[in-house]
Amino acid sequence: MRVIGGIAKSRKVKMNNSLTIRPISDRVKQSLFEILKYDIGAAAFLDLFAGSGSVGIEALSRGAGEVVFVDNNDKCTKLIRENLKILGFISAEVIIADALRSLDLLSKKGKKFLLIFLDPPYELGLIKNILKKLETSDILIENGVVIVKRHKKEVLETNFVLIKERFYGDTVLSFLKRK
Repeated sequence: MRVIGGIAKSRKVKMNNSLTIRPISDRVKQSLFEILKYDIGAAAFLDLFAGSGSVGIEALSRGAGEVVFVDNNDKCTKLIRENLKILGFISAEVIIADALRSLDLLSKKGKKFLLIFLDPPYELGLIKNILKKLETSDILIENGVVIVKRHKKEVLETNFVLIKERFYGDTVLSFLKRK
């Protein structure tokens, strides 16, 4: 994996092949950040189900003001910390926690995000639970956007408003805002 834009462009991101994560393809990542290009500068960005951290690292490379990475696998969070150190992004926060619990933790810390990226394991119903929690959470600022990476067969069940959707083979990026 590599960073595809910003100050760390073309730098390698370490992967651990023993982890059962689905890294985002360069094509989907490029499209995501083309869509976000006017919003990413200085934005607070939350990378839930971060895996290798490549999406949050891309956000940092492209100028995000703050990035918080959340994953419940200690090997993933260790890999993220290692990648951040290699790339010189020392100010990012990495949290090892269940995604739902992390939302409460971040709220208690007073964290607020303009962009929240969700890439949970496919077809486990996690998207619905996270979106339900975000509907009432104070961590998404007014006019904030939740981006959900999902399989095309997964149905979005939410009270958020779908503002944009892009399809890449079996992968869908859905962009949501509060009503």
